[in-house]
Amino acid sequence: MSAATDYPDLTAAAVTSVEDVLDRARADMAPLLAASRRDPLPPSPTAEPVEPAHFLAVLAANPVPRQQIAPIEPEPGIGSAVHELGVGELLRAYATGATTPSAVLTALRARWADPATTGGAMPSPRGERGTGGGVADGAGPGEPRGDSGATGSAVVAVVPDLEGAAAESDRRWASGTARPLEGIFFAVKDIIDVAGAPVTAGSRVTGNRVATADATVVARLRAAGAIPALITATTEFACGAPHNARYGAVTNPWDRERWTGGSSTGSAAALAARLVPLALGTDTGGSIRVPSAACNLTGIKPTYGLVPRTGVASLSWTLDHVGPMARSAADLRLVLRVLAGPDGHDPAAAPEHIADTVRNALGAHPAAPGAGPGAGRMPLERTVIGETPVAVNVSTRASCSSGRRPLAGIRIGVPDRWFIELCDARVLDARRRAERVLREAGAESVPVAIADAARLHDAVTIVLTCELASNQEAALDRFALYDIGTQVRIARGLVPSAVDYLRALRWRAAALRDVLAAFDRAGVDVLLTPGVGATAARLADATVEMDGERHPLQAIVGRNTGLFDYLGLPAVMMPAGFVDGLPVGVQVVGRPWGEDLCLRLAEVWQRNTDFHERRPA
Repeated sequence: MSAATDYPDLTAAAVTSVEDVLDRARADMAPLLAASRRDPLPPSPTAEPVEPAHFLAVLAANPVPRQQIAPIEPEPGIGSAVHELGVGELLRAYATGATTPSAVLTALRARWADPATTGGAMPSPRGERGTGGGVADGAGPGEPRGDSGATGSAVVAVVPDLEGAAAESDRRWASGTARPLEGIFFAVKDIIDVAGAPVTAGSRVTGNRVATADATVVARLRAAGAIPALITATTEFACGAPHNARYGAVTNPWDRERWTGGSSTGSAAALAARLVPLALGTDTGGSIRVPSAACNLTGIKPTYGLVPRTGVASLSWTLDHVGPMARSAADLRLVLRVLAGPDGHDPAAAPEHIADTVRNALGAHPAAPGAGPGAGRMPLERTVIGETPVAVNVSTRASCSSGRRPLAGIRIGVPDRWFIELCDARVLDARRRAERVLREAGAESVPVAIADAARLHDAVTIVLTCELASNQEAALDRFALYDIGTQVRIARGLVPSAVDYLRALRWRAAALRDVLAAFDRAGVDVLLTPGVGATAARLADATVEMDGERHPLQAIVGRNTGLFDYLGLPAVMMPAGFVDGLPVGVQVVGRPWGEDLCLRLAEVWQRNTDFHERRPA
């Protein structure tokens, strides 16, 4: 990796002006830019188009993958208490009359009122000040808590009139007019607009902004019957430091001394703490997948352009993705079908015929109504990943001999080098375990070489920081209001020249062609990588532990995720085990528009393990 390894202290105080960090930013970016300048693209005309817009053309030119795979039975239940139920389980419970959306809301509110569950005091439904930190003085309905220091709460605000929305869902279930996601409560990251709710992008720069309209993704979930319930914390503009200058650090429900990973911090913590069964996040360098790995969740970054970003605050418009986070891949499948497709406003949106084909593929194996929690569970045996006992479904071996091999014909590429060079040995054990279970389910795994991974990583840094600096240019006179993480990234974005920025964008189409050619040479359908090379970072010093040594979290966290934002490929993070009692994840990466297959592999994995069912104490 060519980027500087002298990382800034993310626990330090913010500085007063951009000039205070600009010299440091120039030094940080110098080796990265020098490496980039050694590889100029050929002048036009070239054998292959290299204009930035050609990246979208390369994505669109790839057909939606079509694999003939045996159906997967719906997941067994993960608990009998309603707050433990996932999306599919709640829909089945509503359909059978076992519970109602209003009853679920009552149960969830009890959890929202407990600071031990939320990670800190959170706002009341009407915005009154709470004890130990609440909303700002004079806050109205749904307004966010104020600058209350390191509260650790996952929740910024409660969306108004939840009781009315739940009652409407009750009526629809009772009258037989329920919509696809009727009565499913979901959390929304604090950069995604929810009409009438505060959306501040986790920044002091934005003031007490209240959204006037729903983002497309929120509007689509509402139209499907889902109910936005919580506005959840984010790092500042989805790129800041763990210690947010406005709301404090969100703590990890698995260990309150550790971070959730970013930037979808509150969405991940809310899901892990069972505050909601579903959340929306964004992913520009790993911000859905990293917190999913750190909090034992399942999250998907869709193919670039599949899900519109209208109404979402931009960090880096050419890299931003929006997607769902949940506790199982089966739940993600149900939700992604609703979110996918152009809206007429996002210029990067996939054409309707592609989105329609993806939706049809996702719906080809819908989660069928099943029996109650625990129904159909297969016998478990005890085994070990690293030092941690886990439960693994013995049906993987039985299915091979009985002919039930749901992944027969699927080839998995397993890259090494870049993807494992900074990876704890026990995290790598988890990836090997996943590879073995998927092979036993019928897949074949082969090595695959992904060239230029370091260059891809550097390109992400150049594009992201330049576009962030452009987005925030009008607020540079209020630089002191940003947290130190945002300040450092903005300053770095002011260093590259226009030629540096455009070189990184122009290479994108060629890089995607090269990676897809690597898929073709190896004859693989997906890649399987470690998700994050270590467990959740410590908040006290913003470091992670890898094989007994401490490293700055920036060196590890986005290493295996950001390059797939640049390439625009779909990627699913799924729980893969525990190291020292903390969750770790593995990542499945597909070809363009290959969401269905990525989720199918995750569903098979989760049908044969119980990691995703585990919850923090």
